[in-house]
Amino acid sequence: MGSADRARLDRPTRVFGLLLALSGVVALSPDALIIRLVDESPSTVLFWRGLFSTLSLLVIVTVMFRGDLRRAFLSILPLGALVAGLHGASNVSFVVAVSHTTAANVLVIFGAVPLFAALLSRAFLGEPVPPRTWVAIACVIGGVGLIFTGTRPQAALFGDLVALLGAVCSAAAITCVRRAKAVNMVPAAVLAAAVVCVLAGFLGATVPPSGDLALLSFHGAVLVAAAAALLTTALRYLPAPEVSLISRGELVLGPLWLWVIIGEVPAPTTIVSGVIIAATLTTHTLLGLRADRQESVAETRLGPIENAAPDQPAAPQELVDP
Repeated sequence: MGSADRARLDRPTRVFGLLLALSGVVALSPDALIIRLVDESPSTVLFWRGLFSTLSLLVIVTVMFRGDLRRAFLSILPLGALVAGLHGASNVSFVVAVSHTTAANVLVIFGAVPLFAALLSRAFLGEPVPPRTWVAIACVIGGVGLIFTGTRPQAALFGDLVALLGAVCSAAAITCVRRAKAVNMVPAAVLAAAVVCVLAGFLGATVPPSGDLALLSFHGAVLVAAAAALLTTALRYLPAPEVSLISRGELVLGPLWLWVIIGEVPAPTTIVSGVIIAATLTTHTLLGLRADRQESVAETRLGPIENAAPDQPAAPQELVDP
């Protein structure tokens, strides 16, 4: 099959992958908005969001492991327990932070997760960090630091610090997943949601009004699960760096939802910080994609690899590729 035929086959596959990734980002983007709209205590939000997420993700895991839930959860141990704990801590931090500071601040700080993961992977896994990543890390740290400048209410500062803690926990969870590449860690997400739900119940979660309950159920059971499924499936059709690049759209869509629906306008420093972080991560990802293409061209010149059929999607890769 010639290169023209391959291109014709690859283009529909690529478009399908792009649609999946974009849909996943759109599903994820109203996260902070919904927390604002329900106007409930963090424990109540965490309980109901965690409950519906647990049920929905449990269905996904049941299908993935063909009903063998015992094998699903035993297969992730012992590292999966740590991944679940870190994911749970990140989820709690996100909800608590949104309750104390502007949602835009939280989204911008969480936008730095990929490069925090690069630092942790270097420290704990010994993974090499290319020069472009060190430059990007410096820019992102500067962007996040900009959020903490200026005089703000003590509660807002607390929320920013909690968001930073949550971002580090999320990066640590990613690092653990990278450590166990051969293990399907989706069951760990179920454990994380379930643990958060139980803890929130003990901390005084209440039954919200029917409208808020419906919104939380839709958020946990549909949006969270859909985002996870769509972004994971997109990795079968697009390289991981491209999916990671598309996921940066949450930095724009999240604050946009808040501005349009409830009129929450980010502070000027937050806007500048978001632009710095989004531009840095986008540039870094594009440079990584170019390096991958150059490497692919070099391998092609050495000789084509005929092991994989050209009309099959690429194998799943890691979402975060610092």
